[in-house]
This record gives sequence, C-alpha cells and structure tokens, in this order.
Amino acid sequence: MESVGERRDARGSRAAVTVAALAAAALGARIPLPGWNDASLPDPRALATGLGPILSAFVLVEVLALAVPRWRPLRHRGPHGRGRLALAAYVVAALLASVQA
Repeated sequence: MESVGERRDARGSRAAVTVAALAAAALGARIPLPGWNDASLPDPRALATGLGPILSAFVLVEVLALAVPRWRPLRHRGPHGRGRLALAAYVVAALLASVQA
C-alpha cells in the first residue's frame, strides 16, 4: 500500500512533467522556421503544424499495414514489428510536416 509521502512524490513528479511540457510548447512556439520569406506571409513557428502530421502519419501507416500483405505481420509481431511501423510513421510524419510548413 502507498504511503502519503509516496503519493506526494508522484504528484510532484507529475506536476514537474506537466510544467516541462508547457515550457517546451511555449519555447517551441517561439522557434522560427528556417528559410521562411517574411515579406510574403506571416512568420510561422516550428510547432505551428501541431499534432496533425504525426497523427496523419500513424493513421496512414496503419492503413497501409492493413492493405500491404508484406507489412501486415508487423502489426502482430510484438515490439520489434511495431517499432518498424513506428519508424515508418515517423518518417512519413517528417515528410508531411515539411510539406505543411
């Protein structure tokens, strides 16, 4: 059974993670994208694309894993197979984010 001190430590670490995530989001919103022409459009920031590219990439890779017979076993192969699909999703997300930015 947990003691009161352990619960306080867990709440403190959760609060620290929340504060760190908020700080990272605030900092990322201030990072300008390189190579952006300021004269034509407003200046976008590095995190302006949000979660759209990564969510779209994971959905796209999962649909492809269902459609492509060679990728289908990767969905059921445990952490190793899922890791290969996750890597594919990260690559697709990077491509989508670069196109959207």
